[in-house]
Amino acid sequence: MKINRLFTFDVQLIHDLNAEVSKGFRSKFVNSALAEKLYDNVPTLKTATGRQLIAASLSRDDVSDFVKRIIKSELGIEE
Repeated sequence: MKINRLFTFDVQLIHDLNAEVSKGFRSKFVNSALAEKLYDNVPTLKTATGRQLIAASLSRDDVSDFVKRIIKSELGIEE
């Protein structure tokens, strides 16, 4: 079950969220971030979604810029 709540965030945080997470996925992103913070529920290789796994590749130095551009395109991340 879901519930709608109103929270206040820093303006820059919202700008960064909008730049990094495509529309339609932001609530899920924030929900997952809060759950990880509150419950120390960090995904493992076995429990992470495919989307989480490929997003994690963006921070790796051993992944080429070409592959990172493909990942960003797949995830709908604006550059």
